[in-house]
Amino acid sequence: MKKILLKTTTILLLIVMIFSFSGCAELFSIENTEQLPRFKNFEAMLEYMATMNVGYNYRVGMFPEMAMAEAAGAPATDGAKSNSDGDQSTSHGETNVQVEGVDEADVIKNDGHYLYFVAGNRLVIVDAIDPGNMSIVSKIVLDDMSSFSEMYITGNSLTAIGYTYEEIAVDANGSDNGKDMMPGRYIPGRSFTFAQVYDISNKSNPTLSREYRIEGSVLSSRVKDGNLYLITNKWTYYYGGDVMPSADEILPYRYDSTVSKDSKMIEPSEIAYLPNPVDNSFMTISVMNIDSNRAVKTETVMGGGSTVYMSNNALYIVKPVFYFSPWAILETVVAEPINGEDSSDDASVEVTAQPEPEEPKTAIYKYNLSGNTVKYAGMGEVKGDVLNQFSMDEFNGNFRIATTQWTENGTVNNVFILDSNMQNTGSVENLAPGERIYAVRFSGNTGYVVTFKNMDPLFVLDLSNPSNPKVTGELKIPGFSNYLHPVGNGLLLGLGVDTKEIYTKDEKGNEIVTGFQTGGLKLSLFDVSDPFNPIEIDSLVIGKQGTYSEAQYNHRAFTWWPEKNAAVFSAQINNSKGYNDYSSWQEGAVVVNVVNRQLSLKGILPASTAQGLYWSYYTPTRVTYINNTIYYMQMGMLMAYDYDTMLPTGKLMVSEIAPQIDGQPRPIEEPIEVPVPDSDDDE
Repeated sequence: MKKILLKTTTILLLIVMIFSFSGCAELFSIENTEQLPRFKNFEAMLEYMATMNVGYNYRVGMFPEMAMAEAAGAPATDGAKSNSDGDQSTSHGETNVQVEGVDEADVIKNDGHYLYFVAGNRLVIVDAIDPGNMSIVSKIVLDDMSSFSEMYITGNSLTAIGYTYEEIAVDANGSDNGKDMMPGRYIPGRSFTFAQVYDISNKSNPTLSREYRIEGSVLSSRVKDGNLYLITNKWTYYYGGDVMPSADEILPYRYDSTVSKDSKMIEPSEIAYLPNPVDNSFMTISVMNIDSNRAVKTETVMGGGSTVYMSNNALYIVKPVFYFSPWAILETVVAEPINGEDSSDDASVEVTAQPEPEEPKTAIYKYNLSGNTVKYAGMGEVKGDVLNQFSMDEFNGNFRIATTQWTENGTVNNVFILDSNMQNTGSVENLAPGERIYAVRFSGNTGYVVTFKNMDPLFVLDLSNPSNPKVTGELKIPGFSNYLHPVGNGLLLGLGVDTKEIYTKDEKGNEIVTGFQTGGLKLSLFDVSDPFNPIEIDSLVIGKQGTYSEAQYNHRAFTWWPEKNAAVFSAQINNSKGYNDYSSWQEGAVVVNVVNRQLSLKGILPASTAQGLYWSYYTPTRVTYINNTIYYMQMGMLMAYDYDTMLPTGKLMVSEIAPQIDGQPRPIEEPIEVPVPDSDDDE
């Protein structure tokens, strides 16, 4: 057999020669390396965007000279409360947020006297202090091209976030105000995210005090110290080509009622680009002081985000990225003889080499909070991808992040710690091979990570030494948790799914696990007071297979009632006796007490049974409380129940979308029967 030498020949990409990035400084304005570089003009932006086509819209590490110097950068706790100035003498539910002092938007807000709801293009204010005499105080109604999505209450200001659509006038020649539209890229209008601030000092007559709009969709938002931080993405689909788009088609527009009467395009010189961005989207961070008429401060960058975490000190935006060298796309392998061996019967053959993609990673972009502005503070990078915002945390100046890493041998899980300069200082890697993360919670110097494949390992991590984090305890139990909530006294409440393993016997008669079967909604109570020995001290299963709650995936749908030591959330409950028994499905508000280190189901309050008729105006479901009354909002109907008796005390239709009988609200049912969990012998 002939010895063959494989000689790799690299063919340089033509676009590198065309764009001649040796003159990068002439294309991009990089005047201050402590800030992100900005584009010099629109032509420079298009050239930059065209390069992103290489590598199929993933991060491309081919132009090292385009990398820019990062700025040197400079304790989060759980159980935060909304900023509101309602009846301070009452006990009332508030939005369940990740970081104390950093509020998050939701579809319902509660100030202890009034309840505020958004439903489609309506925002409703309800006087709910007397559950037997609830009344609608006022409504805000938008046009049919606009819709509310969520809101904040700060003192006497209500900040509503939503979407609106602005049509672009097109003349008979297919032009936008005289501008030729790109063939095949007709844009009939623009989609904006808006933030409207209403003065609600007079609840019966809320008045619009200011409005801000930014083109694109909302990624996330926060409110801290009276400032709204609104993060949006605007996607573009230009990656080079013969047909050049206009700036009007590509660049995002914004509108600030305190500045002008019209929407204005964000100029290229105002747009920065992140280190090696992963796509051609525009991400805008808008900071608006809610109670003043100061102009909104914006920071627009090329390269969007996917998940947001915000502490009291900084804003972190992450996005998964995939590396590979675009040169590898055109790389060939030439087979030729060694040491002059005869090759007359075997001519040289070019074979396309397979590119070697690097492992998926997560890019982390940090912005320090500075008054009513944000300042870029650097970029970090870790292996794997995050689950959600709870995968991230900041404590004592260090940033912690938990990821699931997908490798050719399966999955592994990691926890990384980065310092204030976004440099990796320590990590715990290769946790639970073959499994993936289902829930994460950080609390001070401790981290909790839930992974799952057939069993649910709960890992406890000691993060007190950022350079040497370590696993101190591990617990394996059936089922898994999607959400973890500290409930005090060294206890952690998990909300997730019950499972049981499926066994078979091998040829020797030994039982082996071949998979698992899901059951009902499972609540687990963990004692984590001893980090070396976490224990599940109690559990509760509600319903059968398929039972679920929005609170598993949206923490704002979960309410912790500290005065009652109760968890409250809505759930879709399957209590059927067979596959065709659909009548036993029931939506209800679940009330679970945590008393004497035990879980007890106090009751399940029924929702209306007439659902599915008005999905275009569907009102999200929430459960909250004022004093001793539970308020259950579902399908436009607000129902009040006494906590002690679990009996109805009032009802109010807060939106026209509520199911009705003969024009009247459906009667409130009695509390439904407690569902029976799956038994071990159920098939």
